[in-house]
Amino acid sequence: MAYESTIWAVLGFDFAYTLPPGAFGVTHVLDHLKAQCDLRAHIEVFGARRAAERCAAGTRAPDLATRLDAVEAAARARDPAAFHRADWRLHRAVMDTSGIPTLRDAWQVVADALARFSRQSVKRHWPDLLQLADEHRFYVQAVLSGDAYAAEDAAATHLDGVWYRIAEERGEPGGEAKVDRRDPLQRAARDVSHVCPGHLSRLFQKRYGLGFQAYVQRLRMDKAAELLSRSSLPVNAVARRVGYADVSRFCQHFRRHAGSTPRAYRRGRAM
Repeated sequence: MAYESTIWAVLGFDFAYTLPPGAFGVTHVLDHLKAQCDLRAHIEVFGARRAAERCAAGTRAPDLATRLDAVEAAARARDPAAFHRADWRLHRAVMDTSGIPTLRDAWQVVADALARFSRQSVKRHWPDLLQLADEHRFYVQAVLSGDAYAAEDAAATHLDGVWYRIAEERGEPGGEAKVDRRDPLQRAARDVSHVCPGHLSRLFQKRYGLGFQAYVQRLRMDKAAELLSRSSLPVNAVARRVGYADVSRFCQHFRRHAGSTPRAYRRGRAM
């Protein structure tokens, strides 16, 4: 089985520091690291869903709140080493909550193989630990709420965040555009299409029938509609998830997009 082969590769091979014959350079190192991170994400997304389902069925998970407190304390202290330790224990607690010992053991194999990379990425790519702690809070809340879809989505988004930051640091197309929410048009024009923002906007309008900013807005509203339909997240959490700090502004934009308020849209989908 491909899954078993992958697990054995991780058990016997530290991709972060040892490369196979014929592989060389930063790109190969990152490719191998990304493969390990993808494996961890697949394991953890499944575990997060299972943990949320067990919470919905009445399983208590007090360790998650305790572990989250430790993560937030380390963030406030601006201590990357303590943050990494607390982060590892929190994610391990989610796997424990899944109630599947073999899943937890598989997660630990991959997490241990990535330990050095994880420590360094917290220190290097997350200068604002409070922002990363917010991601953890959302993740834990999704699991404890018993919302399996929200837990899956939170786990996947959280674990993929570091790769956007690595792409941004290396100046790769799409890295900065994905990370920066302040002016995605300028970033996409500079790093992806290599034209001026005005020209890109005109090209976008001609090709898709709407402007670039309107396209980004539609993507946000489509994601919000998906979360409202498939999860039980409160409206303010959905707003934050799609990039809105102001819930009222989100509700205005969503009503313009969907023809109803977020709450009315959710009620209509539940019928």
